[in-house]
Amino acid sequence: MLSFITVVYETLQERAKALARHDYDGSQRRAAPGQFLHYIAEILEQERIAYEIDQEGGIHPRIDAEFQRNRHATLPSLTAPRYANVDHAFQAAFKRLTIENFDTKAAIRDVFDASESLFKLMVAPRNPNLTGSAVETDLRPIVDRALASSDDATKQAAGKTLSSFAKWADACHPYRHGQQSETIVAPPAHLAILLLSQGASFIRWLAEIDQWLQAKRHRPRRTS
Repeated sequence: MLSFITVVYETLQERAKALARHDYDGSQRRAAPGQFLHYIAEILEQERIAYEIDQEGGIHPRIDAEFQRNRHATLPSLTAPRYANVDHAFQAAFKRLTIENFDTKAAIRDVFDASESLFKLMVAPRNPNLTGSAVETDLRPIVDRALASSDDATKQAAGKTLSSFAKWADACHPYRHGQQSETIVAPPAHLAILLLSQGASFIRWLAEIDQWLQAKRHRPRRTS
């Protein structure tokens, strides 16, 4: 039944595109996909069903309000062209938790790829892989420089947060490599949700630091 909702939305989208191609005066039918999303979202909310619908008609388990807020709060941080690759992997991670494709292992891989892409942008021109040790040697000096004028409490908190990011990166690695097992080794849902939530928070925080550094780098110098 939930998959059928996605099929209906995709059908409405195809009809709307066909109308646009032929320049038909079908404004109401062209608006149908968006209206359908709105109505389904209202129904899921009103009936307190443990699912939500995304902008492409995909049905996701509604894990909890904080998980959803964390995800949606990160997206605005990745709208700049600089973060296109990061955003692509980030969105792919959460799409792995749709009912059509609930794949926790792939979700961890995607959110790690998003983090690694952002990490490499920040430490360029160096190009190390994202590991706990690389965070300490390559990223920490950059974050320290960005927060150089902050108060001591902020510097201490940021330093410990960066250490947490390093440990998070190492925690994701077992699911990015093959396992000596005949069966699929994937993280349980509760662990995958935790790692995705933490990854989203780290990406949002680091993207904001990177944006500040980029703005400072391209700020016109004052002339005397």
